[in-house]
Amino acid sequence: MQEKIYVIRHLSFFYTDEWYKPLIDYTDHTGHITDLFDNKEDAVSKWKQLEYDFSHKVHFENIMYCEYSHEEFHGQENILAQKSIDEIFEIIQELQCYVYGLYEYPKQLKQLVLFNQKSQQYDFCDLRMDDDDVESNIFIPSNFIKDSPLNDEISPPIHDIFIEHDIDLKGTLEELSDTPLLLQRLIEENPDIKFYSPNSLKIQFKDLAQVNALLKKPIEKEARYLSIEEIYQLEKSLNQTYLKGIE
Repeated sequence: MQEKIYVIRHLSFFYTDEWYKPLIDYTDHTGHITDLFDNKEDAVSKWKQLEYDFSHKVHFENIMYCEYSHEEFHGQENILAQKSIDEIFEIIQELQCYVYGLYEYPKQLKQLVLFNQKSQQYDFCDLRMDDDDVESNIFIPSNFIKDSPLNDEISPPIHDIFIEHDIDLKGTLEELSDTPLLLQRLIEENPDIKFYSPNSLKIQFKDLAQVNALLKKPIEKEARYLSIEEIYQLEKSLNQTYLKGIE
């Protein structure tokens, strides 16, 4: 059994013109990693505290006007403000109105991320939608590595669409490369590099360096494999920089 780490992600918060809800589906394994723990008990305790603090920040709109409240808590801000952390978390569980998610990963897990060689930065996404979301949500898009045995130890289970995907290039071999015969040979030797006639080349991130060497216009992004801890530290820095910018 692999040693585990426990991750809390911010799922963002927005208004749909009908109700308030998290922007990110809990099972999508994305969103800013706010906290990292070696044991589940501490992680759950922090998760409850984050949900409690967020609820107070937005004056309990996440509870009173969520999809499944059915007006049960409408106008009850003062009553909700008197409830304990555990009581608020129990209500959030019943209404499925989480703003954070708790995830379990093998500690040795690596994820695929893209590094932009030109800007010397990792690709990142800013998912804070509007003023309804009172916290920053800048994260590094990452993919699980295809066929990794560690994927079976991830909770919640991952979807196929979040497993390592291909890069698509449009153009004939002659349009893509000054040495089309060498590119053709590479395609023949590597079953993971596929060319669909007349003008579609599909490659996996692991083959990016080999293909780039033969392209007229190399892809400026490279695939890197980072641990959850490394991604957490990068995202922590990105969100701290954002917060300094608005102070």
